[in-house]
Amino acid sequence: MKLHEHELIGQHYELAVVEEDRERTKEHFEEAKRGSAQSYEIKVADKLGHIYYLDITNTPIIIDGEVTGVHGIARDRTEQRKNETQLKVLESGIEASVNGVAMYEAKKRGGNSWLWYESKLDERLSFHVALRTQIQEALQHEQFELFYQPIMTAAGMS
Repeated sequence: MKLHEHELIGQHYELAVVEEDRERTKEHFEEAKRGSAQSYEIKVADKLGHIYYLDITNTPIIIDGEVTGVHGIARDRTEQRKNETQLKVLESGIEASVNGVAMYEAKKRGGNSWLWYESKLDERLSFHVALRTQIQEALQHEQFELFYQPIMTAAGMS
């Protein structure tokens, strides 16, 4: 996040919580102050307005049976939310109607074309969706390596 620790220490939590989540955040915090641990999700914004999704856990600090404070723990789940959104888009593509798959293939051919639906269209679509998903996951986990391979001809380097 673009907010640094030194910018947050001593500041009220509302500094970063988006407007729509402030009241709910306050309610959960108040419940924690009454002794009940809380878990919930909120959105926060950095100085540039980028939105981050956080899982929040508020745990009351109880000393001699009295709540003396609240521990707040935040876990950034922005990447997970992005991945869930991408997965929904991919799933909706897979669930596209038989006609949708055939129309896509006909459109790809260009012009005034038509195409009879065949089950191999689904297989090809499924293969491409699976391949795209695997490539995206590999990119996210930095599983690609770059190798340099010069192209040689009989006359030498090209």
